[in-house]
Amino acid sequence: MEPSPAHGAFRPIRRLREQVARKIAAGEVIDRPYSVVRELIDNALDARADSVDVWLEDGGRSRIQVVDNGIGMDDADLQLCFLPYATSKIENEYDLENVTSLGFRGEALSSIATVARLEISSGRGNDGAAHRLVVHAGRQISFQPCEAITGTSVTVNDLFYSLPARRKFLKRASAETTMCRNAVVDKAVAFPAVLFRLFVDGELRLFLPPSDAEQRVLACYPELGARSLLSTAKGSGDGFSIEAVTAGSALLRRDRRLMQVFVNRRRVWEFALVQAMQYAFEAVAPGGSYPICFLFVRCEPQLVDFNIHPAKREVRFQNLAHIHRRTVETLSGIVRAATVRNAITGQASGSDGIPERAPSLDHALFDRGAQSGSARRAVADVGVDVIAESPAASHCTVSTATGTGFGSDGAHVNGTAAGGAAPTPAITYIGRLFGLFLLVSRGDRLYIVDQHAAHERLLYDRFRADRTLQELLVPLVVEVSEQEEQVLLTREQEVAELGIRLERSAPGQWRITAAAAAFLSHQDQIVESLREITHHPEQISRRFYAQMACRAAIKQGDDLDPHAAVRLLHQVFALPEPRCPHGRPLWAVLSRDQLCAMVGRS
Repeated sequence: MEPSPAHGAFRPIRRLREQVARKIAAGEVIDRPYSVVRELIDNALDARADSVDVWLEDGGRSRIQVVDNGIGMDDADLQLCFLPYATSKIENEYDLENVTSLGFRGEALSSIATVARLEISSGRGNDGAAHRLVVHAGRQISFQPCEAITGTSVTVNDLFYSLPARRKFLKRASAETTMCRNAVVDKAVAFPAVLFRLFVDGELRLFLPPSDAEQRVLACYPELGARSLLSTAKGSGDGFSIEAVTAGSALLRRDRRLMQVFVNRRRVWEFALVQAMQYAFEAVAPGGSYPICFLFVRCEPQLVDFNIHPAKREVRFQNLAHIHRRTVETLSGIVRAATVRNAITGQASGSDGIPERAPSLDHALFDRGAQSGSARRAVADVGVDVIAESPAASHCTVSTATGTGFGSDGAHVNGTAAGGAAPTPAITYIGRLFGLFLLVSRGDRLYIVDQHAAHERLLYDRFRADRTLQELLVPLVVEVSEQEEQVLLTREQEVAELGIRLERSAPGQWRITAAAAAFLSHQDQIVESLREITHHPEQISRRFYAQMACRAAIKQGDDLDPHAAVRLLHQVFALPEPRCPHGRPLWAVLSRDQLCAMVGRS
């Protein structure tokens, strides 16, 4: 027995009347006007329509009409279509495991018919026969022949008139219209070959002619600008394929609204794949910014299950880990390619005179013990270990520039690779600005390079690449809190893969007994960076190396002699991804024409 909320008495358990049960079920599928739009467009696309028109009045509260040119229904199908669980998409359990259509439950039209006044006209055009069905609140009102039609027209009037409790929670017409428009856009992005039109109160508000994926994305989101900013990446795996349309690092946002996932042409929310996109872009997206990326995943139907949410906005995968990994690999590749192409001027790498590869520099650049005397003196106070001359650099000549306004800081370098290789283009190192920026001219461009961010990126890449362990003569002792220790215990394998050997000696006390050779000059940073990742365990690898690099890199105010600065610049200009580990650009660039315009010269 269950108590009555109203009287505190007890009522016997009884089965709900069919009409009440249908209204409850309808509320799970149809909760706002945009739900009607979504379900009716699904039906149109499943009917192989290549043209879909959506009409709204009063935000869809008064009237919604969806007209398509699909295969239509004959009179027998039309009389069944509004009944619960009536569908042409599946017939048995086997079909349920091999769904290829957008709809398959047989709930949408039944739910709409239960809470609104529904009118459907449909015909197949080949014989000229067409019929009109009228249903109010789940009851058939009429069924009769009508004028010839190829396809289907579904009109929904007075939504939720039979369910006042739901109707009173609808928003203003403008807000409901916006949600309906978003529903149209979601479908249009996934079906670029289909014509979509949206009419609001009789006016055409959205026109999307057939196109390819990139053009359709731009048509739906015109704020993205020119198509030249977009590129497409493709990948595949066992039982699936992926295609991504992205703006790369050219456009970033402060929210994830344009990080969208489509699985078998359905817009879904799958955090693991959103995370994969974000992870692939982490090198070019600073904290708090997110890429623009539309990810389209096609899976064999038996590998996915959409039968877990009434609106089919959630999905279960049998092979999510594989899709995640392939997504990261595919997007990382396009990010790297786009970065090389656009990082400096939007042109291909090397087109402005910067070499695609600078002369290779020996590891002595990173080895404190191998530093030359001049370089060691230049950074003796800060302990920076990047600035030594290397054997490869011995073929460069450096002469003090005059008249630069920076005293002896100016230098001009003509590089010739060891072994008589072709000379690299010259750079003129002008000097330092504000104790942070390196000023460099090359051709008709001025580069303003952030010395900390540049050194940080070089160290980050080296730390990630060199994880060969070396025993420490004196182990490093790390004392941790209970919370930090719990993270270390649960993520012990991940920590080991960072390039450090961590051993627990007592509760709250650990020892680092071995570390990668690249870390040996930065032992203090190892301990502090290890503490940092215990507070952000979701991104252990990236955060650890980023913290190590940030702590070890030269800082604002640290001095560099011209030789050291030029060595650093050659390495920076050779980077495939000229951004710091936090996603910030390493330099800004001004052309001669821009500078002339600033001072009014022609």
